[in-house]
Formats: sequence, C-alpha cells, structure tokens
Amino acid sequence: MANIRARLTQTVACFLPGIFLIGFNIGTGSVTTMAKAGATYGMSLLWTIAASCVATYFMISVYGKYTLVTGETALQAFRKHIHPLMGILFIVALTAAVCGSVMGVMGIVAEICHQWSKTVVDGGIAPIYFAAFFSALVYYIFWNGKTQFFERFLAVIVAIMGGCFLINLFIMLPPPITILQGMIPNIPDVPADAGKGPFLVIASMVGTTVFSGLFIIRTTLVKEAGWTIEDLGQQRNDAIKGVWENITDLFAG
Repeated sequence: MANIRARLTQTVACFLPGIFLIGFNIGTGSVTTMAKAGATYGMSLLWTIAASCVATYFMISVYGKYTLVTGETALQAFRKHIHPLMGILFIVALTAAVCGSVMGVMGIVAEICHQWSKTVVDGGIAPIYFAAFFSALVYYIFWNGKTQFFERFLAVIVAIMGGCFLINLFIMLPPPITILQGMIPNIPDVPADAGKGPFLVIASMVGTTVFSGLFIIRTTLVKEAGWTIEDLGQQRNDAIKGVWENITDLFAG
C-alpha cells in the first residue's frame, strides 16, 4: 500500500509543473479573447491557436533545456549574462502583468459568487466579501512557503477548470469538417467599416498564448523540481502538457 501511494505521489508530481503552467497562462485575457474569436469568427481562427501552441512549446522546451544544462533560471541568466537591470526589468514587467491578470480574475470570480449567493441569501452577498475571502485564501497558501504546496492546490483548480472546458467542448462540438477547415490559415472576410476586424483578435490570441512570463516561470519550476539533463524526456513531455489546453480555450469560447 505504501509503495502504491509513493508511486502515485511521484506520478502526480511529474505533472505538477505542466499543470502549474496551464493555470498560470489561462487568465481573463485567454478566456475573453478565445470567446470573442469563437463567437465572431467560429472555428476559422483555430489555426492561430495551433501555431501559437507550437511556438509556446518550442519556447518552453528551449528555456527548460537551458535550466537543465546550466542550473540557472531565466532571471539569473539575464542578470549574469546580459545585465542586472534586465532581470529587474523582467521582474517589474512580470509583476505588473500578473497583478492585472489576478485583478481581472478576482473581479470575475467575485461577481459570479455574488450572483450565485442570490439563490441562498436575499439580495446576495456583496462581491467585496468574496474578494476578501479569496485574497485571504491566497495569502494562506503563500504563507506555507513552498511552491510545491501551491502547485498541488492549483492542480485541483486547474483540473476543475479543464474539466469544464472539456465538457463545454463536447456539448458545443462543431462538425469535424469545420475544425479541419479552421486549421487552414486564412483571414475571415469582414465589412470595410469593421476596422481592424480579425487582425486585432489574432494578435490578442497570440499574445495571450505566447506569454513571456510563462517561459521565465518555467525555468524556476524546472530548477525547483531538481531536474537535470537526465530528465530531458520528462521535461519535454511536461512541456507538452503545459500548452495543450490552449486549444481547448478556443473550443470553450
């Protein structure tokens, strides 16, 4: 029994870095952009996500390999081999991006909980209380001080989110021919007065998928996992897990 439990724990641990990246990369920008693309252009822009996932996998794999070989994270490499200010620049930019994403997600979650609470309490519970509760929960998680603990907690949340995406995928699954047609690169026709049309949506889809902060965090996770060049195969498989759900985003939208 103890051996089975140890093997199960080890197997789950192998998936944690990839699951962490999925949760880190999917935010309000991903959900709203994919929903916009799906609602406006159907499956015709699916090729954009496919290309973005290939680029994301390549970047995650390259950053991960660098850490496997050198033992340095991306921020350490920036400070050591480029300039110390470069590391500070990425920290500031990453902090601003994550703060914006967290605020957007918190606003959506608090509002959803507020609407749900109306079924239990007359008038519902104010969103500010839900925001305070979830903020306190996040502080508690960080107080435990280990990324591994945060990974395990996030794995549960991401599993629920991924399950919802997959259920929605099968409920709203378009015909296979439509999916195949969406894999052919093309720009949908739009009226002349529609402004930028699909170009802005395409740029947003690429921007939310190929996220630079994802690659920086990847090196930290690889280093904390204690992987070396001997774990190259595991690193490659984990990188695939870290990008697969971006396709599901578009179907969910």
